Amino acid sequence: MPFSVYTEAKDRWTDPEDGKVYDNSSAPVWRWRAAMWNDFKARMDWCVQPYAKANHHPVAAFNGDRSDAIVRLKALAGAELEFDASGSTDPDGDELTYSWWQYEEAGTYPGRVFIERADAAKAKVHIPTGAGGKQIHVILEVRDKSLIASLRDYRRVVVDVQNRIIELDSAQK
Repeated sequence: MPFSVYTEAKDRWTDPEDGKVYDNSSAPVWRWRAAMWNDFKARMDWCVQPYAKANHHPVAAFNGDRSDAIVRLKALAGAELEFDASGSTDPDGDELTYSWWQYEEAGTYPGRVFIERADAAKAKVHIPTGAGGKQIHVILEVRDKSLIASLRDYRRVVVDVQNRIIELDSAQK
């Protein structure tokens, strides 16, 4: 079966609304289903409403960069990284909410990464000391507060973690 690699894919996802854990081949897309549904609702509005009466996607900015490009960073194990999404905007002027989260399935670091102020425009990502040689994926999710359908935009930040090199002074050599 040439496509079995796709049908055998499994993921573990916990629904943030009810706490139920899903661990099956459908789970990889479930974390995105609310965003997909709201996107569909907004697109239906675009067919029948003038621009000013429909909702449009916010634009997630990472450290001032408003492109859709994946951000690649290098960091030392044990470092603290400042992430800034305050340049994010919404074309309709809707209020924005922010969520920074680790996309564990995409990275190679097997542990959890602590993200300080994960629900604010400016967050601090604490790179674990044991993450050297691994890759950590962090997602910025920007969501508008529209009454029509809350839309989201995403940015991915990939952190390649390097081991910290400890310099020995002459007394330790």
